[in-house]
Amino acid sequence: MTLFPQLSTDLSNSWHLYRINIQKEKDELGFIVPSKLIELPNFNLYGANNEILTVDINYIKTIDYTKYKNEIKCFCKYLFENIFDGIVNSSQTILNFNIEYSSFKLLPCLLKNYDEIDCERMLSICNRLKKPVEHHSQLSDDELYVAWHLQNRQLYITVPDIVLLKRTSDLWTHKTKLETIKTYADYFEHKLPNVSIHRDSLMATVKAISNPRINYLHQISTEKKATKHSATDLSDQCIHYPIELLHYGPVNQADLKLFYKLPSILVRLTQLYWIEQLRIVFASEIKIYKVRES
Repeated sequence: MTLFPQLSTDLSNSWHLYRINIQKEKDELGFIVPSKLIELPNFNLYGANNEILTVDINYIKTIDYTKYKNEIKCFCKYLFENIFDGIVNSSQTILNFNIEYSSFKLLPCLLKNYDEIDCERMLSICNRLKKPVEHHSQLSDDELYVAWHLQNRQLYITVPDIVLLKRTSDLWTHKTKLETIKTYADYFEHKLPNVSIHRDSLMATVKAISNPRINYLHQISTEKKATKHSATDLSDQCIHYPIELLHYGPVNQADLKLFYKLPSILVRLTQLYWIEQLRIVFASEIKIYKVRES
């Protein structure tokens, strides 16, 4: 039995590029490995409302690893430390990815339509880290945001209802023990003395969202989903933040849903690889060879 993925003894830096085809989604995900994988069967993920999504792993070509090493290193580190680590909603990074010392050499990447690694898009995602929102007009329904002054990593989406809009000069209507706090700007400048809040500027109206599910390998019962949603009161509450306190989230909404499927895909790939290896061992022992169906 060998490691997965198997390390190469070839010193030429030739790695192998694969595309992950997820039914009904853009085929943007891929990965590279140091040795070509044995052929693996397709498998299923369970999407929204337990919709079955078939996943195929397609071999593309051999690549020169040194040509993409820096971009892959940056992207994988960002993916594990800023996206997957967000599962725990912690203020401190728990995952620490080191491409040089990691024994798991199946490295995710993004692909273009014509079977090339999309280095430009991968680096653009990495450059989102702590990127500030500079003006209210930049807010988008497709984006995710974080309030950088909070210790947790709560993700927010914007609420486009203009009726809920507030300005930093509007009266602070919540409880406070200080008479000097009259407006939203007063409150946030008291909380963050080193931040200057523009007066009479529109604030962001946002609501918190729950992290996407991370296990797409099993169906979720309707009862469990209903209980989960009913208990998440925070997601239904609107919060107002001055623009000065918002950063872009680690990814946008579409990419978050895509990347959160990746751990389940990696788990299933590993399982299928070991199953195929066991079949090969059994076949060699009893002199029976597997016949693949066409």
